[in-house]
Amino acid sequence: MASIPVDRDDLAVALSRFAERLKVADALYRGPNQRIGIIGAVAATQEFLRSVPELADYIGPFVKLVHGLHAIDDGIVPSLFRVDRLVGRPYPLEDKTLAGMSGCALQILIEIKYPKMEAAALIARKLTAIGVSIGNKGNTASNAAAKTICFWRDRAKKGDRIIDDDARIYYDFLVAFRPQIQALVDAGRPRDAIRTEFLNGDHTLTKNAITLTAGAMGTRAERVAVRSGSFRADAS
Repeated sequence: MASIPVDRDDLAVALSRFAERLKVADALYRGPNQRIGIIGAVAATQEFLRSVPELADYIGPFVKLVHGLHAIDDGIVPSLFRVDRLVGRPYPLEDKTLAGMSGCALQILIEIKYPKMEAAALIARKLTAIGVSIGNKGNTASNAAAKTICFWRDRAKKGDRIIDDDARIYYDFLVAFRPQIQALVDAGRPRDAIRTEFLNGDHTLTKNAITLTAGAMGTRAERVAVRSGSFRADAS
């Protein structure tokens, strides 16, 4: 795809303003009214595109999205948000995203020689620490939570990344992080040190999980259970 010629000075000013607007939108998104934060982020994107003449023609999809959200406020469901009904129970994208990221983390730890259940327990403990309760109230024991992480990984690994969101996220993250982890292995870093670095809050994978938690789950007062059907392993 050909690059779009953009004035660098204009772009620098626009990017700075865009970053400020996104920071405000992100703060709202993490608060009690997630919707306002999302609309703020879309509005910031619109403003950014308008402020760069070479990009202004690409604003259409964002305008359509905002119009659709306002229509819903008026009690109208626009065609943009209508989909054909699927057979069976739908699974929220947030759950699929969490399953894919968790499955990727488990695969990485397995590849640096952690036993599967031990690695899954470490990931479940990390998710709990950032506010995600795995399963429902009857499935919070560490062993049951670890089984759920294993189930997520196995399901994503066997899935079709073209049509399965959890498989797509699993493989996209795996492709991104495998070289980083292998570089640490090649440099002689101890296994536990790699695991700590991989699962701490500064790592990109964990940052994505924290953002997901803050937006999709963390705005609720209680700790939220990931309880959507096939994304929960049987506790028995």
